Amino acid sequence: VDPERDTAKVMKKYLASFHKKLIGLRGPQEKIDQMIRRYRAYYARVDEEDDEYSYDHSDIIYLMGKDGKYLAHFSSAVNYKKIVEKIKNIIN
Repeated sequence: VDPERDTAKVMKKYLASFHKKLIGLRGPQEKIDQMIRRYRAYYARVDEEDDEYSYDHSDIIYLMGKDGKYLAHFSSAVNYKKIVEKIKNIIN
């Protein structure tokens, strides 16, 4: 959500900490805000000391089909067993 700081190089390094198939998206602020609204997500800049800043943001996990359509979402606080159960129900 921070096009000034989230360059392609920064995003690639950050995403390396996660699953290799995870895709990071970046773009102009207008497009980022459209995506945020589409998924009913939240973010806000948090100014810190010494001209530093971070972003507070929602942390919802979205399950999307191969066609890109929404299937389900999960709170990051949900036990992984409940997520697995829901995915199994969707597959079956």
